[in-house]
Amino acid sequence: MSGLSFHIASLDEGGVLNVWVVVELPKADIAGSISDLGLLPGGRIKLVHSAAIHLSDSLSRKGDALWGATQTLNVKFLPSDPNHFIAGTNMGLISHGTRQDLRVSPKSFKPQQHSMRPVKVNVIDFSPFGEPIFLAGCSDGSLRLHQLASDCPLMQWGHSTGGRAVTGLQWSLTRPAVFLVQDDASCVYVWDLLESTLGPVAKQLISPDKLVAMVVVGEPEKTGGSSPALVLARASGGLEVQQLRREWAAPGADERERLRLLLQEAL
Repeated sequence: MSGLSFHIASLDEGGVLNVWVVVELPKADIAGSISDLGLLPGGRIKLVHSAAIHLSDSLSRKGDALWGATQTLNVKFLPSDPNHFIAGTNMGLISHGTRQDLRVSPKSFKPQQHSMRPVKVNVIDFSPFGEPIFLAGCSDGSLRLHQLASDCPLMQWGHSTGGRAVTGLQWSLTRPAVFLVQDDASCVYVWDLLESTLGPVAKQLISPDKLVAMVVVGEPEKTGGSSPALVLARASGGLEVQQLRREWAAPGADERERLRLLLQEAL
């Protein structure tokens, strides 16, 4: 499409979030540019720097003397309002901010253990169903379920992976109460909060070819289409596609409302 334009963001470990605008020029620039980032000779796409947001001001520095400086590891934007974002750190904290530098509350999200300790928030994921909730997976194997309105987790699970680091995490695309977790021992865990809030309902070891990454794919907006699939990336470079079982893919009656009631009880 002509006139393409959208935003991308980059985050460095020092807590600087850079926002860029991707712009498509009306016609190609034969010479290219050494000042416009990304504009190659004959190209039409360039990056324009829009903003630099410093997250370090919102992160606690109480642990610096003992554990060193806080580092930011990853960032996610709230799907229903991309002005809001959260960033995982190496101290168990998750920073909360906005692109317009508006005041937010809370400024950070903490684990149930309030003391700072060197635990990396390896992966975070917002619910794709419009709820202001997100999951966080950490290097000590703990999982946390947060809502944007409170700094403490709604739920936290400390030993669901047997202490193995969480390296992958994603909500189901079709079921609001289901999410999948990957650990560094190549295990995949299926969680269904409506079936159990104590632990995963299924576990599968992926072997012998080590699991590197996983992602849930599908087109939930298409009625009567294929069910969501789990794509597994192996250390050998191979990809494997597995269909999720129907009970983990097909939403039940009033599932969103049942999950909402469950989360209210957890407050």
